[in-house]
Amino acid sequence: MSEPNSQSEQESIVKSEESIPLTKENLSESIQQYVEENKAIDIMAKNSLKSDFEFEGNQITYKLANPLEKDKVELEKGALLNHLRVKFNEPNLNINYVIDVQTGSSRPYTPKEKFEAMMNKNPALAKLRDKLGLDTDY
Repeated sequence: MSEPNSQSEQESIVKSEESIPLTKENLSESIQQYVEENKAIDIMAKNSLKSDFEFEGNQITYKLANPLEKDKVELEKGALLNHLRVKFNEPNLNINYVIDVQTGSSRPYTPKEKFEAMMNKNPALAKLRDKLGLDTDY
């Protein structure tokens, strides 16, 4: 790859980088692209970074479900921030996270809990259970 020779070529490169507005949608697209292009990122970090985030001022804030997610995101934070700061020409951009234990979904373990979870998603299962006289507590 050759370096820009003239000052006008250098200015056009800077202008093209400045032309991307710093919006939540553009940030989301850039983060998705970064995550997809970097195969070495841990799967948990990929999932966390692909999730929805809040964006206000220059702060990107993720809600994470547990401290392990925080550790995985922390490993990628520097490289991702560098990528985003260069792309949007915004040196003050920052990533924060809040650990919200309630963000994580509770998993059903017993057969009864599993059936109740399925009934919540599809109420017709309750009708089917009643119509067939099934006992879900075995």
